[in-house]
Amino acid sequence: MKTSKPTGRIIAESVRGEHKAWPLDPSYPANPSHEDAFKKDRDNQRVLWQIYDCAERGEPIPPWAATAFRDLLEKVMRCELTWSEAFGRIPAKGPRHRKHYKPSIQKLGKNIVKVGEAVQSYNGPKDEKMWGVLGGRLGLGRAVMKDYWRRYKTAHKS
Repeated sequence: MKTSKPTGRIIAESVRGEHKAWPLDPSYPANPSHEDAFKKDRDNQRVLWQIYDCAERGEPIPPWAATAFRDLLEKVMRCELTWSEAFGRIPAKGPRHRKHYKPSIQKLGKNIVKVGEAVQSYNGPKDEKMWGVLGGRLGLGRAVMKDYWRRYKTAHKS
């Protein structure tokens, strides 16, 4: 069985535009460069993504990200901005969209790797019956299982 990527890596790769396995906030499209997205699109979340990528790789944080993070966090500490104002709301479009977005994103985050590993280790024919059997084990419907499997495969293309 192929080793699964952690969910965080799948998300980070989607943010960098390496694949489309994870649904992104349409207000902030994928861009391979965090610095470009921060400067051009005013996407302050990219500061956090740059720090995340550096932490994951054990690399130093680039000066642009360190400066931007320090400046934004100082504004938060001085109550000039809230965290959401400094780094953005999830998703950016506001509470009405978050109400529908959050449960589906949480469900995907909890299950994308489980579905991928379940399909890979399934010891029967990969047919419609498989989706019912695995969906029953994981408490997910066929359509959701197929969607998560498609996303998993997209993230794990070599």
